[in-house]
Amino acid sequence: STPTDPCIDLIKDQCIDLIFICKDRFDGKHDPGKLTTGYNLSQRFSTLTWICGNLIFHRIITIICIIFSAVKTDTDWFDEALTSHKSAAGLIIGDNGMELLILTEHEKVKDGDLKVRFYDHTEAAGTLKKYDSNTGLAVVSVNLSDVDSSTREVISYAELGSSKSLRSGQPVIVVGNPTGSNDSLLFGNLTSVMQTAELYDSSYNILTTDILRSSNGSGVVADWNGKIIGLLQEKTEVEGQDNTIQAYGISDVKDLIEHLSNNQDIVYMGIVGADVTTSISEQENIPIGVYVSEVSLDSPAITAGIQPGDIITEINGQAIVNLKDIVATLLKCSSGQTV
Repeated sequence: STPTDPCIDLIKDQCIDLIFICKDRFDGKHDPGKLTTGYNLSQRFSTLTWICGNLIFHRIITIICIIFSAVKTDTDWFDEALTSHKSAAGLIIGDNGMELLILTEHEKVKDGDLKVRFYDHTEAAGTLKKYDSNTGLAVVSVNLSDVDSSTREVISYAELGSSKSLRSGQPVIVVGNPTGSNDSLLFGNLTSVMQTAELYDSSYNILTTDILRSSNGSGVVADWNGKIIGLLQEKTEVEGQDNTIQAYGISDVKDLIEHLSNNQDIVYMGIVGADVTTSISEQENIPIGVYVSEVSLDSPAITAGIQPGDIITEINGQAIVNLKDIVATLLKCSSGQTV
């Protein structure tokens, strides 16, 4: 079936019906009469997985199933051309009137020539625009004039959801090439929604799952409505869960995605820190702000004299209460600006 097949409406109806049945069962509101005779919850949930999996696959694949082939040519021992390929899933996030903008992993597309393969298997040349070295996210562009009109009809832009209201145990679908194979899909559950990754100048919410991780995998985490709620990480940030898929919560990286889409540089200061909360401030008699635990060598921070043990309370006249304030403040700054 294609996304325009009339049977999709029928699948949606069945999918919604099954979701409510399962939700009521989990919430203790289940009416036994609602379940078809001979079906237990496990059977129903398996059916739900299959139906929703196919539905989400069509919706998400239309959005994100574009494969980047980073081609780097070298020579072997016999001086013959040797070509290596890397591939990563991408997420169509919009356009600027002239270019199609695609979010992907920088590590897998930073070398060589780029080709973008769309849902209908047509291809177009891609250009690496901006990237963020912290998260490994990058934006690749494709000239709209290089995209066939028939291709434009079958692709659509990603709908970004929210990762703020998620809960542990919630079922999710991972789409892209999470198994390391193109156009693959995995199903599982969130195991934690409260973890964080402390990176240079930033702190991001991490979603953990019970889905096995492939070292070559990439893609996105989606909810049952097809909305993107997480972006698969290039590396794992939560200790003890190296073998399962982890993702950046989409809500924490929306501003970053907007900056990359607008072709803006991501300003770098070079500190790793921790929030000094009100309770910590009162207990330790130190100001509220961000405690500096590490300073990167040759960074603007170390040049400015910032040292481990310092507490940042203000940047450029903007009060700093936590690491998210630092992220927001730096996104407003330009490269080379003195603050």
